[in-house]
Amino acid sequence: GAAGAAGYATDPNISGTYNLSETDPGRRVAEAARLSVNATTADDNAVTSPNSGTRGGLGCALAVSRILRCAGITDIGYEISTINLASKLEDSSCFQLVDSGYIGDFELQPGDVLVTQRGPGGAGHTGIYVGDGRVVSNSSEGFTGTGGTRHGGVMNNYSVAGWDRGVTSRNPSSARVYRPVC
Repeated sequence: GAAGAAGYATDPNISGTYNLSETDPGRRVAEAARLSVNATTADDNAVTSPNSGTRGGLGCALAVSRILRCAGITDIGYEISTINLASKLEDSSCFQLVDSGYIGDFELQPGDVLVTQRGPGGAGHTGIYVGDGRVVSNSSEGFTGTGGTRHGGVMNNYSVAGWDRGVTSRNPSSARVYRPVC
């Protein structure tokens, strides 16, 4: 169920994948991303990404790499920076670079992984296009933990236009779209 999926997305010690119904690589990644919405690290400092900005926070690259693992793509590992994640996607036989720049100008497919590296306008960010004009990514402070502390988790938090406005615009020359092919 979704509760088990959310738990997996935040626990690197659990092996295996979700019981996904999709067989197409992109749709399988999108399904894993949708199942991961509301996954959170709560107050578990053991899985804190230094890039999340909050105690117990789930950084974007770590969240995306865990979702990819849930979809059965294991050659990415658990990455904690968008630079490392982009490099792993470039080197992976399971991904193909299909576009760069503003995603609103491109025909995205469910499961496409969006990566914008750190630029002069702010931090980098990564997410997964899940269809219907929506992108799933982390929010560094999207959830409330013990004692009211804020912590990160996975959210269906961007439209394509919102991604271009809030993320791609930070460093358009580094924005990339990677498509899963296996």
